[in-house]
Amino acid sequence: MTSSQISSSLRAHGASGGRAENITIAGVANDIRAASDHLREVVGFDGPFHVVAASFSGGAAALHAAYRLGLEHTPIRRMLSAARSCG
Repeated sequence: MTSSQISSSLRAHGASGGRAENITIAGVANDIRAASDHLREVVGFDGPFHVVAASFSGGAAALHAAYRLGLEHTPIRRMLSAARSCG
């Protein structure tokens, strides 16, 4: 069994471009999706990807997983919406 990992920084963090005030949980979830889709195309990997994240990106990872599993209307989705509205 082989495993691979990638590491990235959020938009407007580290070497990534962008402005911190433009970051959203949904936007970061879309970045995670785009990265996993790109790796599937380039590497040809068809197995599951494991996303490890914490704090703000943890919410984005949970949202990404909910969309991947078709669970965007579950309590996870409602919880993230509530957290986003609390600032």
